[in-house]
Amino acid sequence: MKNNNDKIIVYVFFIILFTFLLLLGISRGGKFSPVENRNTMTRPDFSVGSLLDGEYISSLDKFYADNLPFKETFAKIKAVCELSMCKLESNGIIVLDRLIEKAELSYSEFEKSAETLEKFKSVASDNGIKVNAFIIPPSGEIKGEGLVLYKNRDKKEKISTISLTPDMYFRTDHHLNGDGAWQVYSEIARELSLPVSEKGSFLLSDSFLGRSYYTSALPVYPSEKIYTKSNDLSVKTYIDGNFAFDGFIDYGYIGTADEYSAFFGSNHAECYSVGDESKETVLVIKDSYALAVCPYLLDSFNVAMIDARYAKRGLAYYIDKYKCKRVIILCGREHFESRALRSLLSEYS
Repeated sequence: MKNNNDKIIVYVFFIILFTFLLLLGISRGGKFSPVENRNTMTRPDFSVGSLLDGEYISSLDKFYADNLPFKETFAKIKAVCELSMCKLESNGIIVLDRLIEKAELSYSEFEKSAETLEKFKSVASDNGIKVNAFIIPPSGEIKGEGLVLYKNRDKKEKISTISLTPDMYFRTDHHLNGDGAWQVYSEIARELSLPVSEKGSFLLSDSFLGRSYYTSALPVYPSEKIYTKSNDLSVKTYIDGNFAFDGFIDYGYIGTADEYSAFFGSNHAECYSVGDESKETVLVIKDSYALAVCPYLLDSFNVAMIDARYAKRGLAYYIDKYKCKRVIILCGREHFESRALRSLLSEYS
């Protein structure tokens, strides 16, 4: 009986092993991974030269690691086991009543960016351009004092706060939810003396699971709802100079593992949404936090958005192209502290 059991274990082992080898053998890779928010590596092309210099073997090893069968299932099992041992972190995500991404923040980098911003504001003012900056902290940094707002009125009051609470972020994602996006917009409207539009109640998705959910691999958090203002189909959105879709929503993302990217079709070097040609165009220097806020700005402006991480031209080019007399910096604190943003602002300064 014992021998039979041993044989069964050996047979099962080899069946599993050969199943894995077979799946790896037929896989071409290149599939979207919601855990890593990217496409996996495609199978490397074989050549005698790449084999002899070792490049093919090295690439094949990376391909197998990136396309391991049931990789996400194993990650979920690991995450659940760690949670059962009372570990409060999974793959860099802090597990509380919500999932919080660990952020790498630096006061010294913030100060550098603040100084660069002041120089940019001064030069922009000389050219008749008004500048406002709104810096959104990670949800894990919210301790009741609210959103960090970088004000430009009085150098003695560079940093102030407005009301923003943890429940204004998604529970499974690091972005602002419908309440948080409207709250930030409301502060922008008050700062710019704009009429404040009503909070949007349009249900974009009722099954949203964010990046923190997929990164943590914990299958224990319920899906959420994405609310925004009604999609205005009279608005035309152009991405990198080419017409993309009517309105500000790319419905191709709905039902995928990246539904938040439905706002303006995700992040791009340049995105321009125009409704009424007679309206002023505001230039928004942004990251993904701004995507849920900018639909509200379309009530008062045409909106040109650039992302310092992907921008292919200098800031002066975009200001001249859209004839902007107002610039809004609207991004998360990590992006505000980045060299990419400082470089973009310094180019104009």
